[in-house]
Amino acid sequence: MTTNEMTKEEADYNAYVMSRFRRPEASANSGLESPFRHTVKVGTEAPDFNGRLLDGGEIALSRLRGQALVYLVFGPMTCPPCMVNIRGARPSLVELYTEYQPKGFEFFWVYTRETHVGESITRHASFEQKLAHARLFKDEYEVTFPIIVDSLSGEIHKKYGNPVNMSYLIDRDGMVVYKSDWTDTAELPGAFDNLLSWEASKKSGVVSKVVYVEKLHYMLRSNEIDLEATRRVLQRAGPQSAEDIRK
Repeated sequence: MTTNEMTKEEADYNAYVMSRFRRPEASANSGLESPFRHTVKVGTEAPDFNGRLLDGGEIALSRLRGQALVYLVFGPMTCPPCMVNIRGARPSLVELYTEYQPKGFEFFWVYTRETHVGESITRHASFEQKLAHARLFKDEYEVTFPIIVDSLSGEIHKKYGNPVNMSYLIDRDGMVVYKSDWTDTAELPGAFDNLLSWEASKKSGVVSKVVYVEKLHYMLRSNEIDLEATRRVLQRAGPQSAEDIRK
């Protein structure tokens, strides 16, 4: 498929460019302003989807009900913070998957549209190109958990709210129990362990209580972005990627 053969919905979705990282003065209250707060609320059913697995076949979220605790994380290889989370963060997503997959968790990376495009890694003009980018991402970052390649129009991405680097935790009943519009891996062990404790309490018959917690999570700029990793990601995409981020 060529760019000219894309539908308007596909072209509009992939035309997106994130021109800069959020400045502290502009983003201090971004969590309060984000439409993400009102999309797929915690305590509600996670939207079902059928996704194309990079290594073959498809996965339906509904088929995992009763089988696994599901962690979904979204992003492309042109998103520096997303790439840091794979192996550079502490704990990294690869480390978390190694620890929690034997405990009943399944991780899925949902590959989305590109954010900081350049001459080497461009906007997706076809699903085949998106598959190729996802394959490159898996190979270069040695991703150990399954990758779902979203449709060219971003069907799964848009169902869950559209931010880059967002993530969701879904229990065995298909209910969203945790979500974040900007993945901080340091938050995840607490969320994972809490869900495991809840499951253990139900099996043991211990009376437990479900409470609703809502909060803003403050990420210091110095900790939010690994500058060296950012440079590598932008260089990999191409010079235009670094130029766009300065605009």
